[in-house]
Amino acid sequence: MSKSPIHLPEDAKLAQGGGRVVFAHPENPNVVIKIPRSRKKKTGLRRLLSRSTAFGPQWNSYVEIREYVRSVSYARRASKVYAQFLGFVETTQGTGAMFEAVRGPDGGLAVTLHRHAEQTGHEPEMEDAIRALWAEIKDTWLVIADRALVNVVVTGSATQGYELIIVDGVGDRTLIPLKVWSKRIYDKKCDQYLSVMLSTYRSLTTKQL
Repeated sequence: MSKSPIHLPEDAKLAQGGGRVVFAHPENPNVVIKIPRSRKKKTGLRRLLSRSTAFGPQWNSYVEIREYVRSVSYARRASKVYAQFLGFVETTQGTGAMFEAVRGPDGGLAVTLHRHAEQTGHEPEMEDAIRALWAEIKDTWLVIADRALVNVVVTGSATQGYELIIVDGVGDRTLIPLKVWSKRIYDKKCDQYLSVMLSTYRSLTTKQL
């Protein structure tokens, strides 16, 4: 028996990125739904590639899910540093990918690391959380393509310990995926990415002084 699509009104929109629009699930507060953004009509090679599973409308979700599977296969466990994929669903906005809605200590959606840094200023405890995040990423060989602070959200507190969760930008999107092929190259890159994230965080929090 077919089920009616979930109604997603415009006021349920939470965020919008380069490839997807994020909506609150109207029936489950623990879930967000990511809908591919409409694209201009493709021509030539782009039109041909769009027919492929890897390059179609769900390309971003495809890359993420594939990376989750690869990481779990390597680590033999599911990491807690990324929002869990929960399946696909039909909506009035189109087919969407469902992901865990990560919430902060106040019960609302967790704020991004970028916003937290701007609002709270520098905290040694947050630097510890950033180091812990990248230690876990390296340990589970999880490739992060977009390491912007807006793709990481903050849970926990300074007193109880912060935990950072990745909500976007997972998966290798390069033509030659060296970080997927070589753990040695990957580990070196992770050390560089950690330094860059710490530097970016310190730069943001310095502006608040």
